[in-house]
Amino acid sequence: MDIDTDFSFIARNFAVSYATKTYGAKAVAGIMTKTKLGGKSALTYAPKLLAKEQGLDLKAYAKEGAYLRGLIDDDNAPLSSIEEKVAQENETMQKIFSYAKMLEGMILSYGQHAAGTIVIMDGAIEDYIPLMMTKDREGNDKLVIQADMTAAEAQLGFIKFDFLGLKNLNVITKAQRLITERYHKTIDTYHLPLDDKAVYEHIFQNENTNFVFQFESDGMKKLLRDLHPTCFNDLILAVSVYRPGPMDFIPDILDSKNNGTLSKITERVPILRDVLKETYGYPVYQEQVMKIMTTCAGFSMGMADNVRRFMSKKKEDKLAAVRPEFISGCEKNGISADTANWLFDQLMPFAKYGFNKSHAAAYSLVSYITAWLKEHYPKEYFCAAMLEQGDKTMQLRFDCARQKIDVLPPDVNESEVDWSVEGDHAIRAGLSAIKGLKDGAKEIVKQRGTKPFGSIEEFLTRTSSLKSNEIEMVILSGACDGLVKNRVRANEAAKKYIELLRKEESTRSKAESEKRTKELSKIETEKQECLTIMHDETDTPKSVKRSLEMTYLSMFFSGSPLEEIDVSKYQSISNCKDFDSIKTIGIITKLRTFLTKNGDKMAVFTLVDMNSVETPVVVFPSALEKASLSENAVSVVIGKVGKREDERQIIADSVTTEQKESGTIFFSVDSFDEWNDLYEKLLTYKTANGFTLSMTIAGQIHRANFTVEEEVVDLLKDRGILYRMI
Repeated sequence: MDIDTDFSFIARNFAVSYATKTYGAKAVAGIMTKTKLGGKSALTYAPKLLAKEQGLDLKAYAKEGAYLRGLIDDDNAPLSSIEEKVAQENETMQKIFSYAKMLEGMILSYGQHAAGTIVIMDGAIEDYIPLMMTKDREGNDKLVIQADMTAAEAQLGFIKFDFLGLKNLNVITKAQRLITERYHKTIDTYHLPLDDKAVYEHIFQNENTNFVFQFESDGMKKLLRDLHPTCFNDLILAVSVYRPGPMDFIPDILDSKNNGTLSKITERVPILRDVLKETYGYPVYQEQVMKIMTTCAGFSMGMADNVRRFMSKKKEDKLAAVRPEFISGCEKNGISADTANWLFDQLMPFAKYGFNKSHAAAYSLVSYITAWLKEHYPKEYFCAAMLEQGDKTMQLRFDCARQKIDVLPPDVNESEVDWSVEGDHAIRAGLSAIKGLKDGAKEIVKQRGTKPFGSIEEFLTRTSSLKSNEIEMVILSGACDGLVKNRVRANEAAKKYIELLRKEESTRSKAESEKRTKELSKIETEKQECLTIMHDETDTPKSVKRSLEMTYLSMFFSGSPLEEIDVSKYQSISNCKDFDSIKTIGIITKLRTFLTKNGDKMAVFTLVDMNSVETPVVVFPSALEKASLSENAVSVVIGKVGKREDERQIIADSVTTEQKESGTIFFSVDSFDEWNDLYEKLLTYKTANGFTLSMTIAGQIHRANFTVEEEVVDLLKDRGILYRMI
């Protein structure tokens, strides 16, 4: 037996500590887990074992091992699944395979169950079972029982307490705190009205369920569209049926709800209409299956639960024994033997997949709370959600645009460590949103205190404890845009400036001397040179900003490149059905290439389209040969809409880089010295498929070997250079 309880991560630690304090350290222990060698893993060790046996280098048979692993399609498949294939291979392959079969199933290591805890309320656990020391996820020593969860529950009779950490509870807790800080009121999320019409209409019926617990997938959104939930029971129903097995009954349930079609069960057995009313005439919950037993056959609840268990476990012999009793009980309640026999058969598939309603209701309550917060306090909720789901930046952008909320970039003078609400219509990214910054974000906020950084030199001086790569992240991400104009040039100069600050400090510690004075004077001169570069008024080209923002923030703050393209001629996967052909355009993110078992190269990436919808794209080897793939590139994808589990994806036939129709910029400079000085600045505007540069230098016609962003004209204007564009 086990008892599952979900906590926020902070509360989870408190719960475990409370149990330990209440019942004593000796009465509380974790549960051991065993990591066993699967088939594929065994084929990693077996080649090394054979090589060691023969006195060879451990990598001697690495290729053979890789080949054998490639024969296994499913990572969890046993070695027996490829036995016939291996029988046709050479003697070495068969030897490795025989060793792997001996290793398969062996215990590789021991660990601690992530959530399970055994609590003995009277006495010490060591009086009942041996203990062992292992490491938890944080690397701390932890006592666990010398039995896994199956043995602990089924064989030894312990009660397992699962103290589960649910990140959505973290989101709710953080949102509550933000609401309290901003509006000075407390939201009791566990006593919200469950009939809030706006929540059902604006969130669930409108498929506006990004960041809503359990309802984010495309498949679940489609179910919401068809189900059109209007009450809390509909949410419980959706959570319960959207699983393998019960999904087969969804069309019948929808037909009954939307069209009033009587289910065949309630039509033939009218006495069950009240029992099955909330699920539109079909048994979905385990509790309903049991209620049918008591209502129709007069079974006790204990007997009804036994029958439900027999059905779910396919205990054919026990079901055969209880069927006559069920039929007899039904006849006493006016149900014919023929109908009772038919009903018993109808309950089999439902009982097999039946969901515990109380469990579904508890999870649906968390879903409703997240939806309620998104509807009534969207700014606070989005800030809280980004703490736990920081990888969903495109979804955040889409949802905020939908609710007219501005998303502001991180800023060293405005941002907190985490996402925060700014004004009435905006949220701002926290400094911790910058990839890799971590503790540096806290240090910047600490050093800023109540006094903003007045200049880039002041920022660098006051945050001198930051590492060089942390300063780079902050500047290139755009968090210092209020202090510098050109991120790239400022970053290079800042690195040197920091070195000079440290060198200056070291030099000042030396004894007074003429040499010391000269060194300090030289350092000061070099610092001023760095400051001149950092104060360069040439703006960073948009294309460079976008690339840096995707690198450090996974999000565009300088406008999406899709804004400059006529996207009306392209489709969105949101408007396509499964297996439709599609031609869409978007930005390539999360690009990954790998080898198939045959050694061919293929790729997968996420395409972010014009509606900020993120879609997985699969590029098989045949299509990859002709594909043009580049991270953060605007690309056109042609293919078919496919489906894997509950996620829609595009199987690409072709991927090409979008060609923007740009022209040529003509200008003239008087000398090659002037051109050389200008050339370095022009390179910062470099972009693929931009404007061609054509110029006369000292009267001679030249053409640059790169194309640039349109913003280059601002540079030419600042320099007083005449130009024309065609």
